[in-house]
Amino acid sequence: ALMTDSQADIYIAAGDDQTDETMFVVDSPEDAEFITLKVGSEGATRAQRRTDIRGLRDFLIRFANELCQSPAGK
Repeated sequence: ALMTDSQADIYIAAGDDQTDETMFVVDSPEDAEFITLKVGSEGATRAQRRTDIRGLRDFLIRFANELCQSPAGK
């Protein structure tokens, strides 16, 4: 519902346990990018990438900085 109700170009899903796996396989709108991140090194995952909490924080900081610098973010 959230992805179909909004008009975003990018969606990010990050989680650290088995209950988060269902959101990693949700279909995103055709014209949107959907980034999935498993936080932690344990267990199998359907996420596209795996990171630790520091990596997630760094990713989000860089992502926010990019948005602030882009013409659409101003």
